[in-house]
Order: sequence, then C-alpha cells, then structure tokens
Amino acid sequence: MKILLAFDSFKESLSSLEAARYFQEGFETIFPDAQVETVPLSDGGEGFVEALVFRQGDLQERQVAGPLGSMVNASFGLIREKKEAVVEMAAASGLELVPPHQRNPLTTTSYGTGELIKAAIEEGARHFYIGIGGSATVDGGTGMAQALGVQFFDKNGILLENKLAGIDLSRIARICAKSLFFELNKIQFTIACDVDNPWIGPQGAARIFGPQKGATAEMIEQLEAGMSNLAEVILRDLGQDISNLPGAGAAGGLGGMFSALLNAELKSGISIVMEHVGFEQLAQHTDLIVTGEGRIDSQTIRGKTISGVARVARRYQIPLLAIGGSIAQDDLPLLHKEHITATMPLLCTPLTLAESIREGGRLMRQTGERVARLVRCLPRPD
Repeated sequence: MKILLAFDSFKESLSSLEAARYFQEGFETIFPDAQVETVPLSDGGEGFVEALVFRQGDLQERQVAGPLGSMVNASFGLIREKKEAVVEMAAASGLELVPPHQRNPLTTTSYGTGELIKAAIEEGARHFYIGIGGSATVDGGTGMAQALGVQFFDKNGILLENKLAGIDLSRIARICAKSLFFELNKIQFTIACDVDNPWIGPQGAARIFGPQKGATAEMIEQLEAGMSNLAEVILRDLGQDISNLPGAGAAGGLGGMFSALLNAELKSGISIVMEHVGFEQLAQHTDLIVTGEGRIDSQTIRGKTISGVARVARRYQIPLLAIGGSIAQDDLPLLHKEHITATMPLLCTPLTLAESIREGGRLMRQTGERVARLVRCLPRPD
C-alpha cells in the first residue's frame, strides 16, 4: 500500500511535517511495511516556507521588527540555486506575535516583513514567493514598503520616519518610490493570496479583517478612512488604482501594496505550493491520500489546502481522507461532493481546546493507528 501524507498545519499545535510524522508512526504500528511519502503543504499562511523549502533550500534567521516594533527572530527560506526566497509575513508581522490584550491594528506594522525581503535580496534572491496569511496589521503594507526604502511624507512635506502603522495612514500625503533600494525590474514577486477582498469598502481590509486583529468599531472607521486616503495617494503617485482590486485587501492591504509598488502577481497559495513540490506527480500512483487541518468546514473547499488536494485526488480518482481537529457535520455533504471521500476527527473523547492543542501529537498518532485498523478491515485486492 502506498500512502501520500499531505497535511496543512494544525495551528498552534502541529506543523505540517509534525502531523505527518505522528500519523505515520500510528499507521505503521499496523502496517510496518507501508510505503508512506510525506509532502508538507500550505495555502500561504503558517507552514508556507517549510513547504517550499522541504526538498531543497535552507532557512535563514534574522532579527527584525515585530508587529509592535520590538525585535523578533524570524526566518525565511532560501533556494540559492534558483535565486528564490520564500517569506511568510506572519513570521515577522503575524497576529500570533501580539499578545491578545495588545492586539490593535492601529499600532501594528508590517515593517519586519520588508526587512526579511531586504535580507533575502542581499543574499542573492531574485524571485520571491510570499505568503501573506495570519497578519496582525492593517497598515496598507506601508511598513513593508518603508523597510525597502520607500518614503512617505505628510501634507507639510515632512518625511514620516516612524515605522508606519494603521494610525498613520490618514497622515500620508505623498509617496516617493524612487528610493527603493533595488532595481524593480530585476526582482519578481509572487504573492500567495487566497482571498479576493478589495482594498476598501464593506468587504475591504479594515471592515473584514480589522476585527480579527483587535479593532473596535471606532478603530475600523479610522482604518477605513486611512486606507481610502492611501488609495488616493497611491493612484496619484504610483499610477495604480487598487481600491477594488481583488486581493488588495489581503493581510491588511499588504496584497494591494505589493501589486501597486512591486508589480507582484497575486496567486492562489495552494497552487503555488503544489506546483513547486510537484504534488500531482507524487499523487498519481498513490493508493490513498491523507490530508488535514485544524478545522474542516465549508471554507475548507474555498481555496484552502485541502481544496487543492481534493482537485488532484478527483482527477486521478484517488480516495481522499481528511482529518480535522474539529469537523462541521452539517457541511459534510458539500465536502463529499468535492471528492473528500471521508473525514475523521482527531478527538475520540471530550477535551478542551487547550488540551487538544497540547496533545496534538498523541491524538494524531492514535488517529493514524485508527485509520490503519479500518484499512485492515477492507478486503485486499487480488
């Protein structure tokens, strides 16, 4: 039997590779001779770097500004032979770096993400893959741009020298991109973006993503006004209208800034990863694909990791098992229509969320054994 393990991460509990390792340990207690192959996956959020440098490349660590301005340790992936770099903005500017009581997108910055990009360019990278999930910011990507040398001025022509955050967006009156520290036409950016939210409006960065990052109703209105102002300045100074650009609102406007400033291509995160790791070739001669993530529901099939796995499984008619920390039972008919053959929860007994996160490895190992015992119940092909 040949099994392909293609997990996303289980947020705050297991990385993609850890989930696969524990599942394999459990499965092999019943089938010690099974052919098990692992490929880590990500839709552009947590685990994006790990997935793209799994078979080649290495990690580079730097100290950069975190979302609150204080220094944090963050890594990026570097594939020197191809002059490629892989960056997760969450590593430097992610929500998990901000304690819950300090979450406020008026005060958080994406500056550290720009510092990671700059460090990778200095290491020779010329093509970037950037995952922009899990951000703590609604700064319109201004912090990131600042770190790359872009200058922002207020209405009096005074350079804004602090690390820009959401609260500063209404102060910006002019952008000067001539001070980018690299030649734009020599660097290519591909952005893993799985949402189509525009820059402003009811579905924009402030109104949709602000509350997730700690914004109150009053803060949201302030952020929306700032994003509207910045859109006007970008249109005048950079010649790009990003107000209604699909995906521009991703990561608090980082998607739009990448597009307007760096001519970046916004692309499905799971598509980037699957192409990069050759997932379709790996899957073709597999008897079973096992995937999973923390929560399986109707959103699972809308651009997330499992949706990409399901497309390939359907194409080659390979059974697909999806394992979830929790599963929305009412959504199962919809999931089954999308070629998720079966689902299985990690939990067999009631546990709190904190206990489930802490015991993730043990639960996944037990699940691997449960799956193997079910497989052993099936008649073997002649």
